[in-house]
Amino acid sequence: AYIDISGSILFVGTNATTLFWTQINQDTGAPSTWNSVTLPVAMTDVYVQSPGAIYFCASAGRIYRTADITIAPTILDSGGTDNFARISGINQTIVAVGANGRVYRSTNNGLTWSTVTAPAATSLTAIAVLGPKDIWTGGANGNVYHTVNGGATWSTAGLPRTGGTVQDIVFATREVIWIAY
Repeated sequence: AYIDISGSILFVGTNATTLFWTQINQDTGAPSTWNSVTLPVAMTDVYVQSPGAIYFCASAGRIYRTADITIAPTILDSGGTDNFARISGINQTIVAVGANGRVYRSTNNGLTWSTVTAPAATSLTAIAVLGPKDIWTGGANGNVYHTVNGGATWSTAGLPRTGGTVQDIVFATREVIWIAY
């Protein structure tokens, strides 16, 4: 369901409650023996802020955190019932998005959270955070939404195709954005 690297540990999460991890060779990237961790719930996405700060999102509006990917994360916040699909961040800002246009943001490494005004009444399925107030998200309706004021207002950018779902957003540079659609 998701994959990432934390320091020298490659990890892969499943649609269930198993997280697989392995130490990777720093020179070749080759994995060693795979291990597993049982998670408290099935996670939907992960954001690695640093090897000591790894955040997960899950259904029912839950955010989890661990300081060591080889140890199951603990719940950090359960701010609602809307299922979260994606989580991302930059510096101290972490943003999770999900069902019903839900945008949930922390600007202090997850100590406190607040709901941001939804850009649309659609499931949000992608997220890229460029700054504390500069957030890009994509929806199940095929649109991309952008705010530069922390969600007070949003602009909408339709894609050249109709229908479909925005699956992921990645910035190569501030001027070049890649969208999986």
